[in-house]
Amino acid sequence: MGAGKLPLGWMAYVLGSVYHEGGHGMQPIRERGSGDGADADTWDDYLERYDTGELARRLGNTPQADGDGVALAGAGDIMITGRANYRKATLRLRALSILKPDEDLEKTPALALRGDVSAAIAVFGCLEGWFTGKTLNDFIKSTGTLAQFTNARPIVNGTDRAALIAGYAMAFQTGLTAGRWL
Repeated sequence: MGAGKLPLGWMAYVLGSVYHEGGHGMQPIRERGSGDGADADTWDDYLERYDTGELARRLGNTPQADGDGVALAGAGDIMITGRANYRKATLRLRALSILKPDEDLEKTPALALRGDVSAAIAVFGCLEGWFTGKTLNDFIKSTGTLAQFTNARPIVNGTDRAALIAGYAMAFQTGLTAGRWL
């Protein structure tokens, strides 16, 4: 299924997730770190966790402390993180003609901050299960309920803040209904 006009509950959930993941700004952002600490490099300490170790390996980053994990940290409305995810998103967004053949998120991570690219990552990521393997269709019917929205959090990120994001999705669903999304 293409994005086209998503079912009401699906669109509401995507918007609720974007609102939460982007710090309530409804604009694509780069992942915020914790500031640089006591070590000698200039990379943000929090984002360094993507550079070496098990998490870096799972994300497809090199095992060396070379900064690739920091460069490929989260970006977007709903953030993609890591070399493997940037590569996968590049291939899919090219197939959808959202990225041009010479545009590559892995080589130019800042492209994930471009509005059309970021929105497509959010929508198709939730629609097709890019973030965790779970999709909108796994949890939400055409019109979502509070329980469906709460249970849908694994689409993006485990179960953290599920009730909070469900509330946002309910508010967006109300607004979309008032705006005649149906």
